[in-house]
Amino acid sequence: MHIILLFLFLCNNLRYSNAFTKCCQENNIIVNGSCWDGSNLTSLSCEDLKLMGPNQKPPRILEINNDDTLLITDVEESGYYQVDSDKYCITKEEENGTDVALVCIEKNKTLTEPVLVVFYYLKVVCSLVSVVFTLSVFIIYVFTPTLQDVEGICIINFVASLSVAFMMILLGPLISFINPYPCDTISFIFYTGTLSTINWMSVLSFHSWRITIRPIFQTQMKWTVLYCCYGYGIPLLLVTTALIVHHTQTRDLTTGETQCLVEMGNLLIFVYFYGPILMMIFISVVLQIWVAKKVWMDIDKRDDSHSVVRLRKKSLMYGHLVLVIGTSYILDTISYATMLINDYLDYFWHLSDCRTLLLGGVIFFIFVVFRNKVLKALSKKGLFCLKFPKKWEKLIDEESEHIETEEAVLTRDSTGL
Repeated sequence: MHIILLFLFLCNNLRYSNAFTKCCQENNIIVNGSCWDGSNLTSLSCEDLKLMGPNQKPPRILEINNDDTLLITDVEESGYYQVDSDKYCITKEEENGTDVALVCIEKNKTLTEPVLVVFYYLKVVCSLVSVVFTLSVFIIYVFTPTLQDVEGICIINFVASLSVAFMMILLGPLISFINPYPCDTISFIFYTGTLSTINWMSVLSFHSWRITIRPIFQTQMKWTVLYCCYGYGIPLLLVTTALIVHHTQTRDLTTGETQCLVEMGNLLIFVYFYGPILMMIFISVVLQIWVAKKVWMDIDKRDDSHSVVRLRKKSLMYGHLVLVIGTSYILDTISYATMLINDYLDYFWHLSDCRTLLLGGVIFFIFVVFRNKVLKALSKKGLFCLKFPKKWEKLIDEESEHIETEEAVLTRDSTGL
C-alpha cells in the first residue's frame, strides 16, 4: 500500500491550489538547503526547518488543501500531519525537479533547559532501578513452584506488565535519539504495559475480596483463566481502539523528543488511558475498603485464629499495593492535566515522576521482603545457584492454610456463635 501511494504521488507530483508560499523568490529551486540563485529562503516564523518530500528520509507525500494547509502523509508509517499555511513553503529539488516542502518544526525545549535534562537522566536511572526490582520479583515467582498458586500467577502477570512499562520508559528515549520512527510502537507497548499493570492490580484486589467475602460462585469458576482474560483483555481492547484513532488523525511536528508518547489529544488520552486507570484504581480502593472492614471491624479484634490472621495479612499486603500504585498514578494523572501551567509546578511533577518510577523497589518489598512465605520458599529451594539464610526457614508463614478455614471463621463470627 505504501509503495502504491508513493508511485501515485510521483506520477501526479504535488497537488496544490493557486496560491502557496515559495521558498525562493526567483527560480524556486533549492540546492543543499539554500536557494539556487543564492537568495535568502522565504522567512518563516519558526525555530527550525525540515525538508520533506517523496525522496527524503523518511519519504512523505505532500498535498496542499483548498485552505492552503499542507497535508503530509507518511509513506513508511500510517498517520498524517497538517501544517498551517504560515508554517511551510514549497520549492523544487535541483537534482530531479521534485516538489518538496520546507516545514517549521517546533523544537522540544526540554533539551535546552539544563534542569529538565537532569530530570530526564534521573528518570532513566529510576526506570532502570525499577526494572531490576520488578524483574527480580518476576524471576523469584516464576522459578519457585510453591509460589505459583492462583494468587502467585496474578502477581507474576502484574510485575511482568509493570516491567514492560518501565522498560519502555527506559528504552524509549534512547531509541528516539537513534531512530525516531519506532517511537509509536514503543508508546503503545508502554500504554499496554501500564494499563495491564493497573488492571492486574484490580484483579489482585478482586481476588483478595473473593477469598475474604466468599461469594457463592467461588468453586464454580476457573479463576486463573478468567483473571487472564480480564487482565489482558480490557487493556488490549483499549489500545486497539486507541491505535485506530491514532492512525486516523493529525499529529504535531516536533524534534528533539526525549520520550516516546503517542499524540492523540488531551481528551482522547483521558478516554483511552488516564480514564480507565482512574476507574480501575477506584474499583481496587472500594474492594480493599470492603475487605478491610470485614477482617478488621466485623470480626472480633481479639480473634487471633490463624485463618483471621491470614486474611488480615493479605488485607495489609494488598492495601499497601493499592495505596502505593494508586497514589502514584493518580499523581501522574494530575501532573498530565496540569502540565505546562507553571514552570515551577512542572519541576515538581518531574520529581513526582521520579518517585513513581521507583515503584519497582516498593513492589519488591511488598511481594518478597515482607512475605515470609516467599522467604521460606527461597531458603528451602534456593534460586539457581543462590543460597539464602537458613534462619528464614524458621519464619512463621502467616499465609499458609490452616485446618480451620476462613469460611468457618467468618460464618461463626457473623452468626455470633
